[in-house]
Amino acid sequence: MQVTDHDYIADQRRPGIGLTRLSGLIQKARQDVPNCLLLDNGDFLQGTLMGDWSVKGKKANPMIAAMNALAYDAITLGNHEFTHGLPYLKKILEEARFPIVSANLCCADTGKPFVPPSALLVRDLTGPNGQRHLLRIGVTGVLPPQTARWDAQAIKGKVLFDPMIEAVERAVSALRSEGADVVIVLAHCGAGDGKREPMVENAGLAIAALQGVDAIVLGHLHTLFPDASLPATEGIDPVRGCLHGKPAVMPGHSGSHLGVIDLTLVQTARGWRVNGHRTALWSATEAPTSETDDGPIRKLLAPAHRATRTWARRKVGQLDQPLNSFFVMLGDMRAMQILHQVKIAHAKAALAAGPWAGLPVLAATAAFRAGGRGGPDNFADVPAGVFERRHGFALYPPPNRLMALLVTGEDLLHWLNQAARVFHKITPGEQDQPLLRTDLPSFLFDTIGGLTYRVDLSAPEGARITDLRYAGQPIDLLANFVLATNSYRAHAPGAFLRQGRGEFILKDQPCVRDLLMHHLSGAEPVSFPLAPGWQFAPLPGTSVLCDTGPGALAHLDDIAHLKPEPIGLTPDGFLRLRLWL
Repeated sequence: MQVTDHDYIADQRRPGIGLTRLSGLIQKARQDVPNCLLLDNGDFLQGTLMGDWSVKGKKANPMIAAMNALAYDAITLGNHEFTHGLPYLKKILEEARFPIVSANLCCADTGKPFVPPSALLVRDLTGPNGQRHLLRIGVTGVLPPQTARWDAQAIKGKVLFDPMIEAVERAVSALRSEGADVVIVLAHCGAGDGKREPMVENAGLAIAALQGVDAIVLGHLHTLFPDASLPATEGIDPVRGCLHGKPAVMPGHSGSHLGVIDLTLVQTARGWRVNGHRTALWSATEAPTSETDDGPIRKLLAPAHRATRTWARRKVGQLDQPLNSFFVMLGDMRAMQILHQVKIAHAKAALAAGPWAGLPVLAATAAFRAGGRGGPDNFADVPAGVFERRHGFALYPPPNRLMALLVTGEDLLHWLNQAARVFHKITPGEQDQPLLRTDLPSFLFDTIGGLTYRVDLSAPEGARITDLRYAGQPIDLLANFVLATNSYRAHAPGAFLRQGRGEFILKDQPCVRDLLMHHLSGAEPVSFPLAPGWQFAPLPGTSVLCDTGPGALAHLDDIAHLKPEPIGLTPDGFLRLRLWL
């Protein structure tokens, strides 16, 4: 939902993002090659304050309006299209003047497709010699079946999700039977390892291996493909942008890039076939910005842009100290602790009259804005003083709802050890070792409020949590606890809980972000002292390198115990710190 090139959390323009910026590149691509299709891979309805503002409005959805104006040829759905619920999604899709396809969705009550599984686009195209040719271009799409769990509260079992690979296989077969000359798959997933497993989340490589597929558009992971910095593996050529020799692109996130696939077609006795291809990523930072390039789309979106900014800057309450997420991967910080406090307070109140009222209540919170794939601006930096609605989004971006699970001390230990996978294993006594794994996003790092513990970076995965205590005493692994978490984590705990663990005891609660803003909505400034939490186990004579946002320079006192030494900016714009364990 990054329609414009405006960061509504920071309330400033960011030239490297947004469909508005890409519109100039789309125009350029169409001028270069008249035989163009414009497609989208999903996750277009949620992710920015404009997305949440749009849910409350009665006017046309800004993203769909922009897609209509840009004459999109077809799109597919991503998992985040379901975040705001099915009634809203159905209403918005009715506004689209282009096909919306997904091959692995069906309605639970009727068994009929939720949206058409594919579309056959008939286009009159011009060859290099000026001759006209009528081509039938098949487009289909899929998204991870895990969406049924990730957004279970919004979907409510009313949509069923089939395995992606089999769904594409059926759709491609049907399109070829209908006379498709070329078939393009909008696979809202990453490439993966190529294995044909029913519940695989990243199936792009396996899909590329299917007969009848000519090109793939990947998504979901927020990364780039082609990318010469990636290693070549079996079936994947990251330089040419190929999966099993077929062209593929993954154009980043938030409108950061336009993925471009050029197909050269030749006509044979058996019909058209792909004779050659090229792939490329065009960065939004290189997009033209003159009035003729993006002016019409910018003008179309101006009312929604102004309304979103006004809505985002509305005062909620006051803080007596700043909050930031620059160091949430390095120890307990106030920005995380206040979210813990909000979750614990609400869960206690909601369970006060029930059978679990006497149990200790804890809270798990993920490190949502901690750089990583979101770049050096992907950090919260909320000043003391007036707390605005946009600051609530800075501290807690997703519209996840509060939920609570019944767990044991053993479950908590397992949960925290799984969260600690985001760190590299560190060798004691060595210097300047990379701290954070780049292959795992920061939102896979949970901390649990209400406990104290240490993370031993020298220990192997699964055994890094030490000195785990509740109320100052070593935790009883057999004791029961209430763990307040969010709807995404509760419905899809994955590696955080062993199978069959974690009974739901609190569901259908408000959005965590709304609870946070209600907590801060009083007339007086809110104060919250930093409580004991988690920290790294000491490793004398050992240093690690960690990348954070440049704004962290103003807050180095928050991690004074790690003796931070600024080294400089990385080529990607992160501030690199040396930390002493």
